[in-house]
Amino acid sequence: MKSWWMVAGSQGPELELRETPSPTPGPGQLLVQVQAASLNRGEFITGQGLLGQLSQPKAMGMEAAGTVVALGQGVTDWRVGQRVMGRALGGFAEQTLLVAAEAMPMPEHFEWVHGASLPITYMVSHDMLVAQGELAAGEWLLLNGAASGVGTASLQLAQMIGAHTIGASGQQHKLDALLGMGL
Repeated sequence: MKSWWMVAGSQGPELELRETPSPTPGPGQLLVQVQAASLNRGEFITGQGLLGQLSQPKAMGMEAAGTVVALGQGVTDWRVGQRVMGRALGGFAEQTLLVAAEAMPMPEHFEWVHGASLPITYMVSHDMLVAQGELAAGEWLLLNGAASGVGTASLQLAQMIGAHTIGASGQQHKLDALLGMGL
């Protein structure tokens, strides 16, 4: 199958299209036929050496959406043919692996690109605000970098919870746009 990788180049990271074997789902994993995948800032931070040098090639694509084509051992909550989205292990490929416990059923009305671009942002926001932060209705949430992906997802989740929000951004036009979203 075709798969995109980040490799160390003479002037920094480069992308390389490779022919690789299709992955085999291990215990608790889903094998997914990818329909769409997305890039995340974290992939570029790693590639630029901000979290250490890129010492070995890295499969690209941290999240993806597609159709389940095989189930790993112990996976019982999913079925072959089901639409799925989630954090991927090399999503910029024809097929990728998702951890079944973290995968999410993709709503029928979602386009593939929506399913491939939402999971990590909303998983981070949910973890920060709900699981760890225990944000409650009536409380205030300060959003630094409010116009970022995690910032706007956090704004939406805070609204669903019934919390008040105030935000900061480096550019006024971004804050103005968020006012229309309830910031």
